[in-house]
Amino acid sequence: EIYDVEVLDSKIFENFIGKSFPFVSYQCYHLYSVTLIAVSRDGRMIANPGKNFYLEEDDILYFWGVFLVFCLKNLKQSKSVAYFPISSGTFNPVVFS
Repeated sequence: EIYDVEVLDSKIFENFIGKSFPFVSYQCYHLYSVTLIAVSRDGRMIANPGKNFYLEEDDILYFWGVFLVFCLKNLKQSKSVAYFPISSGTFNPVVFS
């Protein structure tokens, strides 16, 4: 399962506004066992943006985690849950309405 949440709707992610995606990814993995995989900004999904991508409050983050129960308890609101068919290590973007 892959979860998504707007940065400001998350008790975890709201603390990382203005930080680079790699920094946030590292911190979330080591602190919360959450793996960030993509960001949606202005209707465009970007898989694993680079070091020059900084989180903004309206960004939507896509992630999965080992301790999903813990993650969900720390989300103010999860907007959707999606199942992604992933094969050969490719990321298949899905447009959420």
